[in-house]
Amino acid sequence: MVKVLCFDLLPRERVIEHFQRIRERHAAKLVYYEELLQLHRENPPKEMRLGPLLSLHRGILAARTYVQWCDEALLLVAKGDHIRYIT
Repeated sequence: MVKVLCFDLLPRERVIEHFQRIRERHAAKLVYYEELLQLHRENPPKEMRLGPLLSLHRGILAARTYVQWCDEALLLVAKGDHIRYIT
């Protein structure tokens, strides 16, 4: 988030590149976490541990929210003609 605070010091193209990389990273995490949850549902253990399951659910929500935030940020940057950038 410290980097994001300085995005107005970058050209628009660099900001878009950064957000695309951030989005890709979190989208990959989301896929991984969702696959783990699916495996857990298909082959439930005889005894379920609550902590890891809750952590997995939290990771899914966090990754999903991060991807959504990146999508919204990319839209804002794409149509934000009123936003100041260094060119």
